[in-house]
Amino acid sequence: MIPKSSSSDLPFEMLKILLKNEVEICLELQHENVINCSKVFEDTIAVYFIFELIDGGDLFNFIQTFPNRKIPEYRVIEIFIQILEALHYVHIEKDIVHKDIKPENFLIYTEGSKLNVKLIDFGFAEKITIPNEKLKIEAGSLPYMSPEMINHKGYDTKSDMFSVGVVLFNMLTGKQPFYGKNDEERKNSILTHDPIIPKEITNPQLVDMIKKLLEKDPEKRLSAQEAKMHPWVQEYINLHQQQTVKKEFVPNLNNSKNLTNLVKITNIKNIVWNNFLTFLNIETVQKIRIYLLQNFSEDKENNQTIQGKFSINYDQFLEAVIKIAEENTKLVVKLQGNSS
Repeated sequence: MIPKSSSSDLPFEMLKILLKNEVEICLELQHENVINCSKVFEDTIAVYFIFELIDGGDLFNFIQTFPNRKIPEYRVIEIFIQILEALHYVHIEKDIVHKDIKPENFLIYTEGSKLNVKLIDFGFAEKITIPNEKLKIEAGSLPYMSPEMINHKGYDTKSDMFSVGVVLFNMLTGKQPFYGKNDEERKNSILTHDPIIPKEITNPQLVDMIKKLLEKDPEKRLSAQEAKMHPWVQEYINLHQQQTVKKEFVPNLNNSKNLTNLVKITNIKNIVWNNFLTFLNIETVQKIRIYLLQNFSEDKENNQTIQGKFSINYDQFLEAVIKIAEENTKLVVKLQGNSS
C-alpha cells in the first residue's frame, strides 16, 4: 500500500510520476525471478499493490545470518545467477532500469535445499523509450550508486550492474567496497577508489567478475548478458548440469552385476514394471514383456506378479532380461548415478 500523500523529500508531482511508472512496470513484469503483481487498485486514501506472497525475508537479512556476514561462494553464485536472470529480463526484454539494486530489494525463499530469489521494489524504476537514451535523475541508495549516476553524466542499465557488483561484494565479504565518513566521502570513494578485494577470495574468476562489475567506465562494465557468460558463472552452470544429467552406459552382458541395480528385491513387485521404462529403452521392454507373458503364469496368491499378468522370482527375471539383452546388442541402460 502506498499513500497518495507522503512526507518524502520528493515533490508530490514527482511522487505521482514515480507511482504511475511503478504501476505500469509492475503489471508488465512476468518472470520467475521478479516479484509478480497481480492487481493494482486505489481508493481515496491510497494505491494498493497485490503482490505474490514471499515469506523468506530479504537478502540483507539473509546475509546477517552467516558468520561475519559472509556467505559461502557456492551459495553466493546460486543467488547471483538468479539476480542476473532477473536483470537480464528487466534490462533486455523490458528496457527497464531498476535504479535501486541492493540486498533489501531481493527476496529469498527456499524449496528444499534450493534458494530462490525475487527482485522487488520498482518505485524508482524507469523505462528507456528511446534507443541509447541516458537517464538523468539520481535515485536509489548511495552505497550502491554507480559513478555515472553520481556524476550526473547520464546512465542506463549498466548502472544497475555496478550496483549488482556491490551486492556481490556484500555477500562475499560482509562489507561495502567503498567507504566514507559522510556522503561526500562515500561518493568520492565510488568515483575514484578501486575496491580492495580480501585475500580469502582466491578464485581468480570470481575476482575478475567483481572487478568487471565495479568498473568505473560503464562502457567497459559487464552487462547482465555478459555476466551470464562469464567463466565464473559458466563453470558453475556446467558443473551443475553434469551432476544432474542422466548417465548412460552399455551393460556387460557376460556379467549380470550391472543389471542387478535394476531391482533390489527377491520377488518382483508391480512397482518394478512401473519403473522399468526409466532404465530400458521401450523396444527392449516390449520384447521382455512378451517373453515373460509367453513363459510365466499368474500367481496372485503370492503377490509375485508384474501388472497381475505373471509370476517370476528375481533370478528368473534377471535371466530373462539378459536373454533379451543378448539378442539386442544395442541395448542401453539408463541409470542415474553410479552403475556399479
